[in-house]
Amino acid sequence: MCRLIDGGYLHGLLAGNALAVHDVESRLYGTSLGIHAGSGDSIEGGHSHHLRAINEVRRAGSIANLIAAGRLDGGVMHSTIRAGIRGRSPARSVTTVRCRRRSPT
Repeated sequence: MCRLIDGGYLHGLLAGNALAVHDVESRLYGTSLGIHAGSGDSIEGGHSHHLRAINEVRRAGSIANLIAAGRLDGGVMHSTIRAGIRGRSPARSVTTVRCRRRSPT
């Protein structure tokens, strides 16, 4: 996906907030819901990585701010923001009726 974005083939992104959270968690901690992305092994205390990723974004104020601070150096959200897709054809975080908030992008 990142290669498509970086290559200029993606002009918009419509996804649930899970894309942003899982993408940031994967880049910051190498896990997805506490499971190591490469090996598939459960990581001790890894279940907290998901919430830590959300809190990192909240602390920074946005995913764009996390990138600017040098804390997020790759991934789908990084590529989307770096490509300026947010400004031309906005990246949207879609929520469901169950969700009360969307991820800060």
